Amino acid sequence: MEEQQMYIEMMQRSLKNKIYALDQLIGLSKIQQQMMKDGMEDADEFDKIIEQKNLMLDEIDKADNGFEQMYSKVGEALKHNKEAYREQIEDMQKMIQELTEKGVSLQALEKNNKELLGQMMLSERRKIGDFHQSNRIAGLYHNSMTRQQSGQSYFLNKS
Repeated sequence: MEEQQMYIEMMQRSLKNKIYALDQLIGLSKIQQQMMKDGMEDADEFDKIIEQKNLMLDEIDKADNGFEQMYSKVGEALKHNKEAYREQIEDMQKMIQELTEKGVSLQALEKNNKELLGQMMLSERRKIGDFHQSNRIAGLYHNSMTRQQSGQSYFLNKS
């Protein structure tokens, strides 16, 4: 029974770690969103945030794996002795509900960020296209002016 209690506590710790990591991911995603809304002037900072998010995703994977390993050891006891572990089960159910809500929130935020990034990329492509078109027009104008100057002179020297 004491060993099972230890596994249950480890499962609860895994869920708490996952909640923490999801909170961090949500915070980082909000920072990314603000950076994109502000024109993303610091691409290096944006990349650092992506790296931090990847670390948090790794933490979530570790928490999931730890939870699954502990559940495989104590799951049957929890099913057969629901009343004995009622308080811990209810606590874990609350944490799982919180995780679900945070996961949905994160998905919505990431979807919004993906749309913002797509809009930014489209805008940048247009700017690049406009720049190339301006350069092409300037080149054509330069060539046109060069040809005109090599033709007749507009001023005659009558001396």
